[in-house]
Amino acid sequence: MSVELQLRICKAICVFAFVNFFACALESIILGGDAINGMVKDGKFFLGNHGHLVQVSRSVFQFSKWHMYFMFFTSVCAVPAFFWHVSNIKGKL
Repeated sequence: MSVELQLRICKAICVFAFVNFFACALESIILGGDAINGMVKDGKFFLGNHGHLVQVSRSVFQFSKWHMYFMFFTSVCAVPAFFWHVSNIKGKL
């Protein structure tokens, strides 16, 4: 795999993680919280935000939970991709 292709892949990972992070933040604002800070109590699903709970459907709760997990994963992947990209782009300038 060429260095040029590796740089493009790293840039795509970083951009995707950046967009996904802000999509999670916007989702949390619109829905009133996220499942990571929420809870399930007596079969009811709640999204949490700084101690404030909002009741939602099971599907919204599951979506929020998996979107947050995916955001954590993409953010972790973006860190080494960013540093690899920066270290290899210096030689191209």
